[in-house]
Amino acid sequence: MNSLAISDGLLFLVACYFALQIRVPVAFRLGSAILGAAAVLGVLRFSGLLPLPQLHSFFSALGASSAFVLISASVMWPTRIVSTNVKYASILLIISAALGLIMVTGFGFVIFGQLMAFLSVLLLAVSSIINKRTDCFFGSLTFAVGFLLFVMKYDIPGYLQPGDFLHIFTTIGLIILGRIHFSMLRLSVPRR
Repeated sequence: MNSLAISDGLLFLVACYFALQIRVPVAFRLGSAILGAAAVLGVLRFSGLLPLPQLHSFFSALGASSAFVLISASVMWPTRIVSTNVKYASILLIISAALGLIMVTGFGFVIFGQLMAFLSVLLLAVSSIINKRTDCFFGSLTFAVGFLLFVMKYDIPGYLQPGDFLHIFTTIGLIILGRIHFSMLRLSVPRR
């Protein structure tokens, strides 16, 4: 089995875990679900079980243009309506996905999804520095490191490919940022 299938499998498990957590904001769950869909298609593609490169590429682009926007919004504004309400989180998903689709197919701006993901992560990092939230900063930093290694096509020959770094660092970033939501829940629950 290929290393990309294994790292995508790990991302799928973590993304599904957070997508199914009822106590986590809706926007974070939607973003995790999109990443999980791309990851499961990646497992099928890279393992050779059901190679669907176009579908995996589509969901990866959707993940880039929408999932990171949703995840960043839910971490920066965890109690706002865009994070907690299904209707408004879905509107953000649809708008970001439509914008990504228009920019890529209509204008041929192929890297628009990656640019949206990077800008979302950069905004999260700046917001975490301003608000002195080191945990958010490290979560955004792990996403950024994954993007950077992927874009630079960094690999460890025979072991890890550039996509593996993207998958692994996205998984770590999800865990860090997801734990923030769980710690916020513990703080907001009144003790008896």
